Amino acid sequence: MYKVSPVTPSPGPVPFWPQTATDWAPVVTLAILLVALLIASRQLYQTVRTRHASMLGDLSRRWDEPLLVEARELAAKHGDQLREWIEYYWTPTVSPELFILLRIPNFVEDLAVLENRGAISFRILKESFGGAIVLMWNRWESAIQFIRDEEGYDPVYANFEGLAKRMRKALKEYGLP
Repeated sequence: MYKVSPVTPSPGPVPFWPQTATDWAPVVTLAILLVALLIASRQLYQTVRTRHASMLGDLSRRWDEPLLVEARELAAKHGDQLREWIEYYWTPTVSPELFILLRIPNFVEDLAVLENRGAISFRILKESFGGAIVLMWNRWESAIQFIRDEEGYDPVYANFEGLAKRMRKALKEYGLP
């Protein structure tokens, strides 16, 4: 004879929301992870802002320190003849005045490298040093070309040049040359 196996009733429709505590565990875990992710991303954002503010303070302080002030005064004294003075100081013994003057393009090159590597944003540089970077490049371009020719190394101050060109484009509404 044939045996009839008992029929198990179907559980019915699958609920949309979990109905037991164990069914809720993954949902609660996901919610906690999302909240933790939001908190962590906010803290990271605040850390980056704090780092940028600190770096900007350090750069501003460096710009006003005696070594750069001395360099800016010497460059201003030479005025439009900056290239001629760089050529004059570029002797086989290399004059101390040359090292003083080169503090300026070295500083801007450092700014450009920091921006290129994402350590400081272009927007921050634009708002704090923007016009000065463009004007410094205008003043230094010919002298830097002389240095490149003398060194035989074209990328000398290439970051400074690139930053100045991008800055000029970003600040064109102010009519900088």
